Amino acid sequence: MTVRKLADAIEYSPPTIYEYFDNKDAVLSEVVQNGFTELTREMQSAGGQSTVPEEQLLAVGLAYYRFAKAQPELYRIMHGMGGVPLDARVVAVNAQLAGAVSQGVLHNWAVKNAVQLDELEASELLWSTLHGLTILGASNRLEGGDERTERLIARAVRDFLTAWRVQGV
Repeated sequence: MTVRKLADAIEYSPPTIYEYFDNKDAVLSEVVQNGFTELTREMQSAGGQSTVPEEQLLAVGLAYYRFAKAQPELYRIMHGMGGVPLDARVVAVNAQLAGAVSQGVLHNWAVKNAVQLDELEASELLWSTLHGLTILGASNRLEGGDERTERLIARAVRDFLTAWRVQGV
């Protein structure tokens, strides 16, 4: 991402951007923050369509994938992909917004199923899997396109929940 490309996209001149931001890092930080805020809203909305934790978690996972498919350039910027230099703290703080959604659903699922669960650890394990499937699916590296990628996401969510239920940890 360059300031020139950003300026072209919003129909401003590069110098105008610097009237609002000190430097390129400040612009990227704002883009990351806005991206994660939007992603979080979409995940919350999807999860709110059901009161069943299993369905909520699946909806949240699918919302994550669909966000990446709908806004691939924003998704890549948010994760520092493609050579976009980001401050890791900026990404971590903003990614916690989205992570809190899945942690909340996992907490509700664990209570419902009487399972002792470290929600942070479980959320990070699940997110890592979903992120991998999202990257592969969004870049058309999985056979079967979006439909199969979404089936794989659903299976990953179900398999994680089954494993945690069986192990009770």
